[in-house]
Amino acid sequence: MLVVKPDPKNEQSEQKALNAFLDDAPCGYIRFHHRGYIIVVDELLPLPEDPERIDKPTYAILDTIIRAIGSYGLNHSCYYFECLDPVLFSTLEALRFTVKDGMAKSDLSKILNHSHD
Repeated sequence: MLVVKPDPKNEQSEQKALNAFLDDAPCGYIRFHHRGYIIVVDELLPLPEDPERIDKPTYAILDTIIRAIGSYGLNHSCYYFECLDPVLFSTLEALRFTVKDGMAKSDLSKILNHSHD
């Protein structure tokens, strides 16, 4: 079973993380921080080799992580995502972000209201 849990160090740090586990084995994470009502994505794993053709297991992990951070954001009065790391842009585009002017962006409602194929 795929589960996403907050990193235990979250409460003591400005830098936050949600960790993904598949059958209790670590399989990915997202590191982020808040800037006002925006969640800024700093790091995301697993990164697919080809973001244009993400295999189903990797997509499931990434989609679950993104949905989890969307829920986290709603619980912390955040409404938008941003990411300035170009390494993550193509992967985030596959996860319903828009890349424009050197930044990947999305709003939480777009992330949370999307249904799986």
